Amino acid sequence: MKTGLLLLITLLTIMAGKSLQAQTSSCAGFDYSTNNRLRSIPLGVWQLGLTHEYRSVSRLVSGKIKRDDASRARSSRNILLELNRRLTNSLSITAMLTFVQKNHTIRMPVIGKNYLLTRGFGDGFFGLRYSLIPWNVDAGGDISFGLGLKAPSGKSDLTLYGIEIAPDMQPGTGSVDAVLWGGVTQRIHPKSPLSLSIDAMYRRNGTNSREYKFGNEFLGYLGAMFFSRSNAHFTAGVKYLTIAEHKRFSEVIVPNTGGRWVYLVGTLDANYSKKLRWEFSIRYPAYQKVNGTQLSTSYEYSITLLYALNLKP
Repeated sequence: MKTGLLLLITLLTIMAGKSLQAQTSSCAGFDYSTNNRLRSIPLGVWQLGLTHEYRSVSRLVSGKIKRDDASRARSSRNILLELNRRLTNSLSITAMLTFVQKNHTIRMPVIGKNYLLTRGFGDGFFGLRYSLIPWNVDAGGDISFGLGLKAPSGKSDLTLYGIEIAPDMQPGTGSVDAVLWGGVTQRIHPKSPLSLSIDAMYRRNGTNSREYKFGNEFLGYLGAMFFSRSNAHFTAGVKYLTIAEHKRFSEVIVPNTGGRWVYLVGTLDANYSKKLRWEFSIRYPAYQKVNGTQLSTSYEYSITLLYALNLKP
């Protein structure tokens, strides 16, 4: 009897995940447009990066209204491994692989908590970045654009007790996606420690083998970076994110998907040594307007270590 009850609760959790979507990306939610680390890599150097990202998705929102409901919550922990190389003064490449863990919790009266946990390798990414005006320390300016391809290297068809788990709880998307990016950075004065940057990214998502398509994304970022004498950098910015509604079978709109968010972003980074650099970033949604009713992001943070593999001491 107890086993049957637990099975029923688990099945209800899976079905709840299908009816109530969350603003979580199946490919680790990494913002490809903000990968500006290549500016500081010397020519010909390989740079290895390791990022841990945590996202809390516990706000139940209808439109712009936050609902008083703590009965369910989601979270994701993502590990991102990246390899960067600057080939010429203008051209750089980057490759990324993710490992994703997602958790969906439902709290029920009397019975208590029930969990649905998924984990596995997420999708991979390969991108090219070209600088029309390469970063110059004296002038403090940079104009770049890039393009990339996200490959479906992660599982997107996990099931539990024969029932397909919701697409946004899968480790991978199962689709091939294209990413276009552009950005401008300019120091306000050659001797000033302050720089301003504008970035924009558009991601066009494909349809996977199960005829499911995640909504296309547009991301815009406006930020200011302060360079200190201690070689530590602090960046504060605003990120705007819009996600279109998801679709099944090309034209059928998936309810409770898509929306618009405005995040406040703060980042601190510094050199630990000549070869090793660390970054810490936190992002808080100051505004959100979702389609229908969704679990939306409460906050997210990431910690990154960057190591220059073949840089001479």
